[in-house]
Amino acid sequence: NRYKLKKRSNLQLIEKNEEINAQNEKIETQRDSLYNQAKQLKEINEELKNLTLVVRKTNNAVVITDEDGYIQWINEGYTNFYGYNILEIQEQFNNNIKEWVSNSEIEEIIQEARKTKKTYVFESENYAKDGSNIHVQTTLTPVLSDIGEVVRFIAIDTDIRKIKEAEEE
Repeated sequence: NRYKLKKRSNLQLIEKNEEINAQNEKIETQRDSLYNQAKQLKEINEELKNLTLVVRKTNNAVVITDEDGYIQWINEGYTNFYGYNILEIQEQFNNNIKEWVSNSEIEEIIQEARKTKKTYVFESENYAKDGSNIHVQTTLTPVLSDIGEVVRFIAIDTDIRKIKEAEEE
């Protein structure tokens, strides 16, 4: 009888030991997964930090809109470039890029970019807050969701006044 109890006790210990080993392996796998995720997040955060610095400090005007052209964000370069802050844009231009850009084809350009999901480059003359005319080249890029739908646009305006002046001369 004693032998059977000891044998059963040993079997229970072996089973518990196997359970603990399985749990340890599972914990080890989860630890490795968490380590890899933390490493990826660190790399992504570093990239975001660099991209944020570039977008905020560039001299180009950068605008992010929703899929219908309503302005969600502008960078410091935009305010320096045109003189408007986000609140003034919301009030003066109904917060929509279509009302801000002087290019008469802007509605068609946005529709085409939405349809083709491709970047478009076009020129227009926009007016700064001080009334000056700024000839710009705009790069309009659609931002796609995970399922391929346009969810935003990024517009980057580059001042091409000097290029236009040189062309005229």
